[in-house]
Amino acid sequence: MPCASGDEVADFAYTGFHGSNVSLNGIAAITPDGLLVLTDTSKQKIGRAFYPAPLRFKNSSNGNAISFSTTFIFAIVPDNPDLGGHGIAFVISPSKELHGALPSQHLGLFNASSNGNSSSHVVAVELDTIFNSEFGDINDNHVGIDINSLRSNKSSPAAYFTSNGIKNISLISGKPIQIWIEYNGEDMQLRVTLAPALRSLHIIYWDGALRPMVRPSHSISCAFLHFQREVLSEEEDQIRGVTRGLGA
Repeated sequence: MPCASGDEVADFAYTGFHGSNVSLNGIAAITPDGLLVLTDTSKQKIGRAFYPAPLRFKNSSNGNAISFSTTFIFAIVPDNPDLGGHGIAFVISPSKELHGALPSQHLGLFNASSNGNSSSHVVAVELDTIFNSEFGDINDNHVGIDINSLRSNKSSPAAYFTSNGIKNISLISGKPIQIWIEYNGEDMQLRVTLAPALRSLHIIYWDGALRPMVRPSHSISCAFLHFQREVLSEEEDQIRGVTRGLGA
C-alpha cells in the first residue's frame, strides 16, 4: 500500500505472507504456501491482520489528511455456497487490538457500546455479506464506507462495469476479487473500486465538503475529511489492516 503526501512516503507490498511480519490476532493464520486466512469454520470468532507498525495519516506541516491508496485480492469461501460469514473489512485504527469488538455483524470492529462512538477513531471499508437492518444495510451483498459505526456513511451493491454495463458480483462466490481503496487528500475524495481479479471499476465515489451543516445541499461524502481531522488530531499514527467476524 503506497501512502504519500509531499515528501512523506510509506510504501510496502506483499506478494505472499509466508515469513512476513504481519501482526495477527484472533484465529487469523498464514498457510504454508503464504496465504493469509482470517477465519475458518469456527463459530463466533474473529480474525485480524494488521501492518505491524503505525503509519502516518496526517501531514506534519499543515495537519491535513495524507493521500493514500491500497489494493489487495481476497476471496470469501463459505462452507455453505449460499451463506457465508458476515463479511470482511479493511480498517484504519489507532490500535491493533480493537478491544471488546465482537464477531458476527460487528465484523470484529465494534461492540454495542463502541459502535457509533466518535471516540473509536476507526474508519473501515466493509465487504458485507449479511443483511442487518439494525445498521441500515442496503442488501446482503454490498460495499460500505464506515466512520466509527457499522451504519455506513455510503454504501453500494457489489458490482462492476463491463462493456455491456453494470454487472453484479457475489462477495461469497469463493472467486478472487480485487479491491482498490484510494483517498485523495487534496480534493478530499475517497474511492473504492471492486472487480473480479484483473478487472477494474469504481463502484463508490465519495466526495464532499468540510462543513456539512453549513449548506443543506452538501453531498453525502462530506464527513470524510471532517473525520480525518477529528481522528488524526489526537492520533497522527494509525494502524491499517483487515478484519473478519464469524457468526453462528
